Amino acid sequence: MDITSDIRLNSVPEVPDSSKAGTVGFRAGKPPQTLTEPDIHCPRFCARDDEVLVRIPQVGRFHIRSGSLVEYCVDDEASPQDAVPFLLGSCLGALIHQREGLILHASSVVRDGKVFLICGRSGAGKSTTTAHLVNAGGSTLGDDIAVIGKEDPHFVQPAFPTANFSRETLNGLGLAQPTQNDPVTRQGKFTIETGHSFENRPIPLGGIIAIERTYGKRELTRLSGAKALQTLRRHTYRKSYLTKKRAQLAFAGWSKIAQDVPLYEIMRPHGEDTLQEVLNHAEQAIKNMMNEHRENV
Repeated sequence: MDITSDIRLNSVPEVPDSSKAGTVGFRAGKPPQTLTEPDIHCPRFCARDDEVLVRIPQVGRFHIRSGSLVEYCVDDEASPQDAVPFLLGSCLGALIHQREGLILHASSVVRDGKVFLICGRSGAGKSTTTAHLVNAGGSTLGDDIAVIGKEDPHFVQPAFPTANFSRETLNGLGLAQPTQNDPVTRQGKFTIETGHSFENRPIPLGGIIAIERTYGKRELTRLSGAKALQTLRRHTYRKSYLTKKRAQLAFAGWSKIAQDVPLYEIMRPHGEDTLQEVLNHAEQAIKNMMNEHRENV
């Protein structure tokens, strides 16, 4: 996907040929206050099959249309740069849905020519786990979102050469501490460039690991059937934007992924320092998935 934008997108590599037409456009405009007869209506967004209108308090409004255009306007107390994280986050998610793509809330680690996705809700530790896996030997296609092709073999597209880390994670990785000039997310994490370990090319999907928080026992489980489908649905990025028609299309995609790609689940207890245990489980899952691919060749 190529993007033409009237605002600088700091984490998106620029195409050398500035005359190249983008497949998606970001531009300032006058988004409507609401959509006419939306299929989904919530306090912060409303949606139809080919339109999503998002309202971010103290930032602005974003109108996503037909998988090709985002018009935005910022509130008086905000600056255009305040809109960038939402253009590259929620708006991008809505665009992918409109283009009938599959997008997961996941980070990625590349090992031996395959990419393994680490899914998890905010706070589950997917970015920290992925960073340690990459640090132990590997590269990445990006942090937080992953777009998966529907064809078999499934390829994952590169996202952005940045990742969001807490100060604690930076300490654990032995990375330099952030400065006042480093961007900070709304969750208080620091946006760090990962260009040294970033792969700017599609790579075949080797498998998916979901990190789930639990009050029960800790374990690593191979998923299949309905449980695998439920996990893919749960970790679909901005799934609340999916209308009934879009949800049916997404279900077909989830079914294909669940059939073609190994999925594992790591149960991680609340309130305990279990990072090393999660890393051990993740490494074991990646080893198992690699073995599955070798056996199927």
